[in-house]
Amino acid sequence: MRGFLDRILRRPSEPVKSPRNTKSVPGNEAYPLDPSNIVVLVPDIAGSGDVSIADQIRDGFSDFLGITVVRRNKGPRRDSRRDLIEQLADTGEQAFRMLRDSKADVLAWGTVADDSRTIVFRFIAAAADTENRPGTFGLGDSLIVGLPLVTPALDLIVGASIAAAFPAKDGAWEVLRRVLTVVVNRLETSADQALSGLTPVQAATARSAHAGLVATLWRASGDAGYLEAAASLYRKALEGWAETDEPLVAAMVQTHLAAVQEVIGDRDDSAQALADAANAYWAVSRVLKRDSHPIDWALAHVRRGLVLYRLAILRGSQVPQLQEAALALDTALEVLSGASTPEHWADVMNQLGVVLMAIGSQSAGLRALERSAVAFRRALEVRRRDVRPLGWAQTVNNLGAVSFAIGKRSRSESALREAEACFEGARKVYSQNGQRQTVVVIDKNLDRVRDFLKTLP
Repeated sequence: MRGFLDRILRRPSEPVKSPRNTKSVPGNEAYPLDPSNIVVLVPDIAGSGDVSIADQIRDGFSDFLGITVVRRNKGPRRDSRRDLIEQLADTGEQAFRMLRDSKADVLAWGTVADDSRTIVFRFIAAAADTENRPGTFGLGDSLIVGLPLVTPALDLIVGASIAAAFPAKDGAWEVLRRVLTVVVNRLETSADQALSGLTPVQAATARSAHAGLVATLWRASGDAGYLEAAASLYRKALEGWAETDEPLVAAMVQTHLAAVQEVIGDRDDSAQALADAANAYWAVSRVLKRDSHPIDWALAHVRRGLVLYRLAILRGSQVPQLQEAALALDTALEVLSGASTPEHWADVMNQLGVVLMAIGSQSAGLRALERSAVAFRRALEVRRRDVRPLGWAQTVNNLGAVSFAIGKRSRSESALREAEACFEGARKVYSQNGQRQTVVVIDKNLDRVRDFLKTLP
């Protein structure tokens, strides 16, 4: 279940000017000669009768080895009678067919905007990226540049195209590093030139795209400095305009900023970075309306809840922070349901159980622990052993843990027997799937349960 917003480590080599090596081949004959080759599909700009614009974009790739450009007369068609989300969903389906037919990795698709002075670009990859990773380019992301195209705008288009291809090209990291390093270095001094004549919101899309290719360079190189640079660019993209001017753009930028801050927070054990990520997700839930964007509204609350949970653990399992995390997950479940979004609903219900168990471990009484057990049992309505064995094992193992906590606190033999049965069931599945380390942990928990049972009258 995805909303609209979704969809090794060595320092990069110094940028080197590569000889002209871009290939341009007919639309249906393109084929990557090796896994390290990146194929970019560039159709004519929709709404413009000037094919030279797309040719100019093609030529923008000409400095780089390892890139094949496929020119095409027509790109995806949009039905202006439908709302934006439906248009983009349909566009994505058309784009995937074009990529498959052309054996291309990424589509750089541009349409002339209503003002006739700018072009809106979207970058659609043949393979979906990992959800909510820094540098992700999805259908919801746009890059707006002015006409005529200036060199920095071309650099943004080239860089965004290559960054969007990242999930499809495991074998092309050297090409990715090389191209993105050159483009990022150029944009350090020239990026503002690409913003000339743009409105603040349009400029925000350009800055966000710039941040995205910088974040992708972090993924390709491992150089931590690129993460901080990306975060700074995302923040700059949010300056000078009101989120209510263009809620979807604001939500996209905040989501990307949060993803970067999450990585920084986990890498550095930084409470401030995690708090900044939680605040960014809160901004997404605030700017998007539940009625018009229910899934994305819910996902923002889910992500905020997960970040708040990690922040609470980092700060020593602080109960107020854990309670805030539980509230965020509960809020998301007002939209997510076992009927309409069963898998995601079960994932969130399982995570809610984890958070409530953490609250129960820091609180007197049984209320939070019992609520945790209820959440795990509800998640198991979807996470069935015959359908999703490892998901079932994870939740049953969690139910075993909270049942053990209830049994110890209340000296309840029935709760302890449930914990024993849960651990035994989880152990069997994990053992069958070769997860030996998890089995060792479960064996220790089983020993603790059985030892405690011996203390009962």
